[in-house]
Amino acid sequence: RWILAQTFLHAGFHVLTAPGAADALRLLDQFQARPDLAVIDLYMPLVSGEELAAELTSRHPRLPFLFVSAFGHGPDAVLPGLLLEKPFSLEVLCRLATHVLALNTEAATVP
Repeated sequence: RWILAQTFLHAGFHVLTAPGAADALRLLDQFQARPDLAVIDLYMPLVSGEELAAELTSRHPRLPFLFVSAFGHGPDAVLPGLLLEKPFSLEVLCRLATHVLALNTEAATVP
C-alpha cells in the first residue's frame, strides 16, 4: 500500500490510503469531495474488493474503480472496473490509472 501511494504521489495524484474496507469507508465519509478513482485490492480480509466497490458506488455512483489482484478473478465475475493482475510495474499502474481517469472525465462531459 505504501509503495502504491508513493508512486501515485510522485506522479502528481492526491492520495488517501486505508488499511481495510471499513477504514476506507470512514475516511471517505470524512472526505468532502468525491474521489476521482478508487484503487482496490480484489481480495482483502473480511470484505472483498467487489463488496467495497458496491458500498462506494452507493455513496459515489460515478466513481471509477481499478482493481488489483494476485489471484485474478473467477471466469463469471463481472467487475465494475478494470483489473490489473499482480505483478505489475508501477509505470503500468500509473498509466492505467491515468487512462481510467481520462475515460471517466470524458464520460462526465457527455450530455
